[in-house]
Amino acid sequence: MLNFAIDIYKQLKSSDDNVFFSPFSIAAALSMTLAGARGNTARQISTVLHVQDSASIHGAFSRLQKSFLGYEPKIALHVANSIYCERTFQTLRAFCTLLEKYYSTTIESVDFRNEAENVRQQINAWVQSVTKDKIKDLLPPGMVDASTLLVLVNAVYFKGAWVNPFEKSVTEPMDFYETYSITKKVDMMFRKGAYRMGYNSDMKATILEIPWIQ
Repeated sequence: MLNFAIDIYKQLKSSDDNVFFSPFSIAAALSMTLAGARGNTARQISTVLHVQDSASIHGAFSRLQKSFLGYEPKIALHVANSIYCERTFQTLRAFCTLLEKYYSTTIESVDFRNEAENVRQQINAWVQSVTKDKIKDLLPPGMVDASTLLVLVNAVYFKGAWVNPFEKSVTEPMDFYETYSITKKVDMMFRKGAYRMGYNSDMKATILEIPWIQ
């Protein structure tokens, strides 16, 4: 997972925009795709995921997802997977069974051919629900149409509490560096304390660890 995350970051870091992504979420979606892939496609996905034994990855993801259930009550971490399949498109029962068993995936038979827009809204409503309204309109108009056969959706919702929370009362305007030479005033919170830091040469980034309640 770490190597996969670093690979993604290397592709995204060239952008001047802020970068925020969930390696677990992306890897889970690719792993589910791998379950139905064969031949060269399967080999390419395995390479991207740094997986030597594609058969073992599904059990690993299942154990990881189940471990999320044991978090401290103050931490909310929910993972939801769903597949929307064109009802006239035949899917292998073994593929569906694997996703249900290892990823707790719900499988919906839908009518993309005649009701693509309604299905798009259905998918967006599901994502909005499982992410507690944090992600709305995931699929923009036109993203799916009558030719769509299958849409695989993975959603992750996380809400945690810091071990040492920031105090809202000390929020004040401070300089935010858009670049080395360009700054603008934004509201920032401040906390003084001892935190672990490290430098990752592959990512060329300094990393600060702010622990959550475990």
